[in-house]
Amino acid sequence: MSSPYVIIVDPFSSGALYAPKFASLGYACVAVRSSPNISARFARGFQPGGFLEGRLFDIDEALERFGATQAIAVVAGCEMAVAAADALALRLGLPGNPADSTALRRNKYPMQQALADAGLRHIPSLFIRSPEQIDAATAELVDIAYVVKPVNSASTDGVRFAHGRDGARRALRESAWQQINDLGEINQGFVVQPFVEGPEYVVDLVAHTGGYTVASVCVYEKIESNGSRFVYAGLEVLDPHDPAYAPLLDYARQAAAALKLQLGPLHMELIWSDDGPVMIEAGARMHGGVAPALFNDCYSPNLLDLAVDASLGRAIDTAEVQRRQHGRIVFLITRQKGIHPGPVAADHAALRQLRSYRGHRAFISQGEPVVPTVDLATCPGIVWLASPDPAQLASDDAHCRTLAAV
Repeated sequence: MSSPYVIIVDPFSSGALYAPKFASLGYACVAVRSSPNISARFARGFQPGGFLEGRLFDIDEALERFGATQAIAVVAGCEMAVAAADALALRLGLPGNPADSTALRRNKYPMQQALADAGLRHIPSLFIRSPEQIDAATAELVDIAYVVKPVNSASTDGVRFAHGRDGARRALRESAWQQINDLGEINQGFVVQPFVEGPEYVVDLVAHTGGYTVASVCVYEKIESNGSRFVYAGLEVLDPHDPAYAPLLDYARQAAAALKLQLGPLHMELIWSDDGPVMIEAGARMHGGVAPALFNDCYSPNLLDLAVDASLGRAIDTAEVQRRQHGRIVFLITRQKGIHPGPVAADHAALRQLRSYRGHRAFISQGEPVVPTVDLATCPGIVWLASPDPAQLASDDAHCRTLAAV
């Protein structure tokens, strides 16, 4: 092959948006997988139409087929692609994030240590590699609330809440040691962290030769439902230029530097407690799911365009994006067990008539069991909305919350 091409590692979730964007700029894309063990949930999302030969290659196979010297950029499509993308960029001599610090941008324990080393606010963390270490490692825990979660999972997969030393030990013993998580990876151990109280924010940054650009600021709405205190009900798009968020963005930029982010997007989740913002975790990839599509409606420039420009080495002179209109993702909440009856035509018609409606997605199919929503894994579906009128957005949001599924 004599034409330059872009390599997209694991083009799943929001990573599926990359190929059409690169194609619109005249660049061919090659899809490669980071591992032969991609989970079925992600593999089903592969969209072959935007890629050379319309298939997913192993890395060495792709380089032999299309030529290593013709590759001009390497992009991580989703969370499990981060390490492979860093290593491949280094191998090909292309710009990327340093492969010797990948763990800082991928695993929950090293990233907290990096914040501590940089003198930034962090969450004290215990890393437990095996069940045999549980009792010794947790001996100093006190009578407070803790979070127990896999060191290399994503979203809320495997996350458990516990109280005190005994509760943390019980949660650890009941955790999925050496089992395959939602990313298709084997859990490499678990972290125990004090539970930090406060609103949860998301900041999406893009690193480029000129520094860091804030591509989005959002806040989650969490409610108590079905016996769980932390059910996600919404995600609201905020204005990065609002002075109220300056401390959050200053901290996020410092945290990105501590994680040695040099190129491309960083998706960061933070709690803003009474003591100030603190990073929960981060991943060197775009915000997953439908959020980049919503950001396309709400922000200028948008996250996808910034990520693509950064990967191509294009100049970016924007410190914070402009919010053009209000946006929100509504997480549907099921409160009863049952069987999903399938799409209801009247509900879909009513959704599409909402003035701020931009799309919806179901996470369960007809005939599948429906369970009460207690976390993101049991959320039956989402609707995303955008409007220049906040009153219209609030009205349409209220309608969406009457739905149990879509």
